[in-house]
Amino acid sequence: MLVTVNFYQMVTTMSSIFSIEEIVLINNLLYFENFGNPRAAFLSAFNEYVNIGEYIKGMSELVTLDDDKQYTTGMLGYEYKEIINAIKQNEHVQRLAIREIHIEGAEAGGGRSVYLFDPVAREAVVAFKGTEGDAEWVDNVSGLYKVPTDFQQNALAWFQSLSFEDCDTITVTGHSVF
Repeated sequence: MLVTVNFYQMVTTMSSIFSIEEIVLINNLLYFENFGNPRAAFLSAFNEYVNIGEYIKGMSELVTLDDDKQYTTGMLGYEYKEIINAIKQNEHVQRLAIREIHIEGAEAGGGRSVYLFDPVAREAVVAFKGTEGDAEWVDNVSGLYKVPTDFQQNALAWFQSLSFEDCDTITVTGHSVF
């Protein structure tokens, strides 16, 4: 299967089997970080080659979330717990295998992304968290006069490096690099 992604236009020949709610859960996972234990962060090399269900179980064993504590980007512990409970009730999201985690250095924008695979449906999900910090704003301003930006080019190069041989459908989601 040959896949070409053009950030100006995305053409799909097949529909994703993921619901909007499931895609939102996947995007929320990209913000699971800063829990005081590197193994608890979703976008961590520790989590490659496990499925989301295994990650949630392991993360829950590593971290006790305080409902009123702010962990990152304004999210409180009780909000993370709601996401975790929603994933625990969703077998489809739980079975997604984490095939590859991509973390760019600060000089490349600090973008973070993940390649997930549903072995039953043979569907890939590539989710982009995008850039962070000062680099995010530099890239956002660059996007006003330059398309694609350097960070979008970095994201595209990583996407094109992935193997989708055993995939029938590819779903791309996220923000900041689009």
